[in-house]
Amino acid sequence: MWTGASLIEALRTLEDVAWEELAPEFVVAALVADRIGRTCKGIEGPMHGAQILWALDERSARPPRAMSGQEIEGLAEEFVESWVGRRSVGLPERGTDVYRLFVEVGKLVWEERNVQRIAATHAGELAAGYVGLAEKQVVQMVDAAALHAALNHPVRVEVEGVQIVAADVSSGEELWGQWCEWLYCGVPAGFLRWVHPLGVYRGYRKLERCLRGSEVPDEGECRAVAQMMRETMRERNESEVRVAWVESVSEESFLGKLGIRHLWVWVEGRRIWCAVAGDEGYPVESFCWEIGRGVVTNIVVPPNIAPALDVVLSALWWVAAVGYGRSGPGTESLMKAWKVQLANAVVRLAELRGVGVEEMIRELLGGHSGRL
Repeated sequence: MWTGASLIEALRTLEDVAWEELAPEFVVAALVADRIGRTCKGIEGPMHGAQILWALDERSARPPRAMSGQEIEGLAEEFVESWVGRRSVGLPERGTDVYRLFVEVGKLVWEERNVQRIAATHAGELAAGYVGLAEKQVVQMVDAAALHAALNHPVRVEVEGVQIVAADVSSGEELWGQWCEWLYCGVPAGFLRWVHPLGVYRGYRKLERCLRGSEVPDEGECRAVAQMMRETMRERNESEVRVAWVESVSEESFLGKLGIRHLWVWVEGRRIWCAVAGDEGYPVESFCWEIGRGVVTNIVVPPNIAPALDVVLSALWWVAAVGYGRSGPGTESLMKAWKVQLANAVVRLAELRGVGVEEMIRELLGGHSGRL
């Protein structure tokens, strides 16, 4: 039975004799499945290999010469440089060459220096790449990273001295995007140890559901409310705000409808690092928010939900600033004070729309009653 190098040679021979009949998507998927060496379904590798070819240009009438190893390595470097520089590079025509190319590309996109460069260039669009809604370069990057994760399970990363390993193949595919967020935004080691105490990452990408038709609060209204709330934050000493807690999420809120049940909130000065958790109980994806900027990137958080999250995290930062993280007498009054502060922030917007303040808060935060 053909496997490994012999399978590549066999498929290359088939390409020579059945060029028009043999789909390159099949060739790549077959080679990935053989490399993994086990039963594969959906996202576990072959799909990503085949998807890489969705942007393949029209092929020649006759099969081209197979590329050498040196040519493959050089083209892999060119691909990564093109993604960083936002240029376009064409794919090889042979499916066997595409497979060999993206094995090499996958290695390169998992190198920390390239992760940092890619994140800096594409911080505003990687989230959309995970669901195929970004330009072809971004989707190819995500597929290349996912292919490498499937071929090299379990994948591991290190950030600020904290090692994180993917719990399964699917989590490994998502860990690359999460690593981009952590490196680009400078995640604190303490936050990583808090949300991943065993050093294990379990991905789920709950926030991306908002790109699949889930309703989110109106973007313009959220931006207006967040701006009003930011004005009140100027009175607080940002450097003194240091606290972490787990906040429950109402099932009726827009976050609850995405399957999110808790927010793990880590506040350091102007910034919040927030991880989301569902019914499974453990934190999954995490992202950075900052006063004045809102959600810092769209690597983990899709752009259409960022304004609504800005409102939520602005409110949580205010709670932290007045001492939510401290236990003992006064906690209940602090929560009441937060509600008053939030109402003050939305009252002008509510008046413009001709609705009551409470109705406005319910629309934005899903019927707040002591929980988000």
